[in-house]
Amino acid sequence: MRALYRATLTHHRLVEPQGTFSHHTYIWLSSVDGGLRLANPRGFNPLTVYWYLRPDGTVDSVVAEVHNTYGERHSYRLSGERGTVSKELYVSPFLDMEGTYDIRVPVPDSRLSIMVTLTQEGGPSLVATLRGQRVRATPWSLAKATWSALLVGALIRWHGIALWLRQVPVRPRESVQ
Repeated sequence: MRALYRATLTHHRLVEPQGTFSHHTYIWLSSVDGGLRLANPRGFNPLTVYWYLRPDGTVDSVVAEVHNTYGERHSYRLSGERGTVSKELYVSPFLDMEGTYDIRVPVPDSRLSIMVTLTQEGGPSLVATLRGQRVRATPWSLAKATWSALLVGALIRWHGIALWLRQVPVRPRESVQ
């Protein structure tokens, strides 16, 4: 492990029904061949980020790998720390499949600041941020990090149940490739 971050994950739903939720979590930055990887060590990873570095340490490219709760994933390749890509993966049954992601993933240092904006029908429909501070890895912080990583999948499902109970229309999955 290269660094551990105590972070806040926030989702702002900007389409009806609008709403915001935030959760505290921990996330790990580790060295991989030719770059860096940001992910939970265990449990569900909604977003894993890989920064591929040039020999001088500058960013060559970034891969943002999105996972859904159906066990599927899709990798979006960016030519730098920011890019716009077409949405290619069914992530939420409560959002349309069409749209684009504006992904901002600067390499973390003492601070972590990632933002993904989903734009649909001419405007933003969801903004997700992951912001935090590097913390010292102690037995206690590592235990909390492991626990929070295991909670991520459960919290995503909980928010899905809450939207379903509010009778938010479910977008069919069969229209996806």
